[in-house]
Amino acid sequence: MLLDDRFPSERYVENVAEHSSLPEYLRAAMRKAQFERMENGEWFASIPGFVGLWAIGATEDEARRELETTLPEWIDISRSVGNSRLPEIDGLTGAPKRS
Repeated sequence: MLLDDRFPSERYVENVAEHSSLPEYLRAAMRKAQFERMENGEWFASIPGFVGLWAIGATEDEARRELETTLPEWIDISRSVGNSRLPEIDGLTGAPKRS
């Protein structure tokens, strides 16, 4: 899997500091990813429970990489529109840890 503790943009540094389990949450979400080959030969990727999150690629690996890139952005947008509850994945919520 390509997803690790690094993020494509500095804007996610705040999220990582705020949510020390965010990388673990992202990996757990990607383990739930589903892939389907479409009639045109491209691959469609999505994660159940993440409404509106999807990716398309020429290959399954390309769709997976696109989904890995899009997932943190989806979380960021979801929170910016007031959705503070992320889908629960394997007991992880992606919510801030309480001090």
